Amino acid sequence: MANATLIQSARRTKKIITTHKTGGAYKIDSNPIQYSDDKDARWTFKAGKYTYGYSSVVTTDANRLINKATTHPANDSEMTHFEENVKQAGNQKGVRVLYDKGAASQANSEALKA
Repeated sequence: MANATLIQSARRTKKIITTHKTGGAYKIDSNPIQYSDDKDARWTFKAGKYTYGYSSVVTTDANRLINKATTHPANDSEMTHFEENVKQAGNQKGVRVLYDKGAASQANSEALKA
């Protein structure tokens, strides 16, 4: 079984536009926007809310004991890590895999059969 959740970054998001005065006018630098110092976090929009942070996927066994947890930037869907998450759960042949319905695809079905 795999469960995904969003984790908000502990670092405050910010957006700064850097300028400097040249003569009587302000000039915007060539790379003017600076974001949070948390370089790995990303924005995502889910359930009507923007979150700056990470997406974590936790795989569990049949008793709901955690096998492993992986974390990715929030804008990186857990659906793109389906095969990786199933492998890290340590599932064996014939064991039922419970996952979000968004993972239902031909490629993922073939990965499960393999």
